[in-house]
Amino acid sequence: MKLSIITATYNRPEKLNTNAIPSLINQTDDNFEWIAVNDGENPETRKIISNLKTNFSLLYVEIKHLSSGFGLYHARNAGLEVATGELITYLDDDNSLGPRIRTNA
Repeated sequence: MKLSIITATYNRPEKLNTNAIPSLINQTDDNFEWIAVNDGENPETRKIISNLKTNFSLLYVEIKHLSSGFGLYHARNAGLEVATGELITYLDDDNSLGPRIRTNA
């Protein structure tokens, strides 16, 4: 079963680069796709993601940040629109995953 991991990030490239990204790169099972949503079109976030070399599928989405409420939900929905996995989860930019994602029970 394929897993889609959606990370919505808003103007926090340093958090993304020190927390979420290393935990994804260190996975022992790369049968997942990572959908990075750059909420607010931050140029540093764009640069970090465009320079990544991964063994898993990477989809990049850039959106304008909504000036009034619900920005996170808007960004996560943008990720859902392109997700192709049977399972979907969210990974915040300041969080990390353990060393192995298991997609079968």
